Amino acid sequence: MNLLTIKDIYAFEPPAPLIEGFLYKQTLNLLTGYAGVGKSIFTLALAKSLTTGEPFLGHRVIEKGSVLIIDEENPKPFIRDRIAKFKLLPTSPLYYLHYQSIRVDAPDTINKLLVIVNKIKPILIVFDSLIRLHSASENDNSAMAQVMDKFREILKYINTTILLVHHDRKALALLRERVRGAGDILGAVDNQFNISEQDNGLILYTGKTRMIPIKPIRFKIFTNPDMGLQTLSGG
Repeated sequence: MNLLTIKDIYAFEPPAPLIEGFLYKQTLNLLTGYAGVGKSIFTLALAKSLTTGEPFLGHRVIEKGSVLIIDEENPKPFIRDRIAKFKLLPTSPLYYLHYQSIRVDAPDTINKLLVIVNKIKPILIVFDSLIRLHSASENDNSAMAQVMDKFREILKYINTTILLVHHDRKALALLRERVRGAGDILGAVDNQFNISEQDNGLILYTGKTRMIPIKPIRFKIFTNPDMGLQTLSGG
């Protein structure tokens, strides 16, 4: 056991941003929304900003680098089409683990994943989607607590940030109550972002957060002629 004094705690580093006022290093984040609302496209736009340094929804990128997307959700043709429409270069430092049957609660999975992560050193790892990346009962708090601990284990050993893509349950409720499954899913993360449909567009909210909540951001996803994200309003 490591006993800390107040002096020790004051020596802790303050949260360091990857994207100013939006996304922070060494944090566990949750992106929620109803099925088909555009969560996977949103994460690809986020990945593009972090690999190129382009602003993301009006927020300045502080540090750019490689990004790893662990995708157990989207078929290859859809991924290829989206990447082409985003005009990502073949040399872009964006990497995929696609349909590798990754289950973070399976024996030795974390160790194998850490080998890959140590090789490419991503500043962001996207897990898409949470339900397909473990073998636990989604509604069991004890089981999901162990799953969420696995993501914390990655953060313990790797200087990165994690974004988990997850679904909302189909019910009108407060953002914190919409998250599907056990309450420990939301309880374990540092920040929750939610995408909802509104006024012929989309709106991004902060749900549960340990940081300063972002102001709601209205945006649209354009698929023709180019796919991307555009801020319509910052308020």
